[in-house]
Amino acid sequence: MKVLAIGNSFSNNANKYFFDIAKSAGTDIKSVSLFIGGCPLSRHFRNMHSGERVYTYNLCGHDSGFYISLDEALLSDDWDIVTLQQASHVSVDWKKYEPYLVPLASHVKELCPAAKLGVHQTWEYRADSARFASLGLSGADEMYSRLCECYLKMRKVIDAEFFIPCGDVFHRAVASGLDVHATDGHHAGDLGCYLLGLTWTAALTGKRAEENSFRGFRESIGEEQILLSQKIVDETVFA
Repeated sequence: MKVLAIGNSFSNNANKYFFDIAKSAGTDIKSVSLFIGGCPLSRHFRNMHSGERVYTYNLCGHDSGFYISLDEALLSDDWDIVTLQQASHVSVDWKKYEPYLVPLASHVKELCPAAKLGVHQTWEYRADSARFASLGLSGADEMYSRLCECYLKMRKVIDAEFFIPCGDVFHRAVASGLDVHATDGHHAGDLGCYLLGLTWTAALTGKRAEENSFRGFRESIGEEQILLSQKIVDETVFA
């Protein structure tokens, strides 16, 4: 399975362990994340027209060290799935999704007609984030509620064949007491990246997280946290 994520640092977070987790589940995957920090759909749209080589090519969870244009990436392989997402800081405002989303999705289908479209749902910030006020939000719960509305609409508008519910999984993980955010309160920490990789694997392969044996973390994660993460992913993805 060949998966291309048109994203930003959040797609990098999701791809940190995705390849290794999928491999442990018996699925051979090539996963690529096109990375520009904080990149929203509007900038992806501009890049589509400019053809600039402004994306870092993150291959199977690792920075390859070279840059590529959007079209070069789309044409570089026979992709099975191409995912789109919104930048987290504008994920709660539907006005920031259009008029960029539909042309981007159409462009992907034009260049990769055999690929299936996927939506990568991003997640809420940590409850103590200082960003909520600048976004006009009361807190994490409101951010989650509003991004859910936008991502469900996004899925419908582009008729996506896959929905990767990372925001839903993160919300449930936080409610269960798991510390899934990085120290900045916005990105995913190592446990969060594991949770995201499990979610991508379950959503795209149909294989349950609780059956996954991957334990090759870059930081120490306890078995109790692993088992709870797996349980949350399966209860969310296979609900």
